[in-house]
Amino acid sequence: MKKVTFFSLLVFCAFLNSYSQDLKQNVIASAGGIDKTSTISFEWTLGEFAVETITATKNLYTQGFHQPILMVKSFHSPPKPESSNDILSSYKVLLAPNPVQSFVNVFINSKESEKFSLTLYDMSGRKILSKLVSGIDLSVRIEMGQLSSGVYLMDLRNDAGTMIKAFKIVKAG
Repeated sequence: MKKVTFFSLLVFCAFLNSYSQDLKQNVIASAGGIDKTSTISFEWTLGEFAVETITATKNLYTQGFHQPILMVKSFHSPPKPESSNDILSSYKVLLAPNPVQSFVNVFINSKESEKFSLTLYDMSGRKILSKLVSGIDLSVRIEMGQLSSGVYLMDLRNDAGTMIKAFKIVKAG
């Protein structure tokens, strides 16, 4: 009986000294580091093979080894010039379908007849296609069947060179 009581007491004391979770942030990785200046802190690790992010209505959950603390105390976006807002609000631009297989349609609606430039780039920034169009209600068809699968960027500019809209286009097989 004394042995059972002693063994039970020993097991109980062992559990008192063990912890199931640690609130400190510890990272076990093959390499990593922290660099800080007065305005920014950069933390990195090497060797993370699986990271998953789940988005809920008001929360963002990220799984992974490295979980740096990020606290944004305030964020002030600079006001946009009124003329820029007025220019961009006079256009309605739509791109469909996206993802693309053989072609994409760009619909441009402007308040007056203008010249527009549509330019397609690959992800390395190389210009693939440039097309000049003009009118009020435009429907422009861009053939993409000959391009390889991947992500492309397209921008729409008016005659003055102001970027009206930029698109990320996914080219499916």
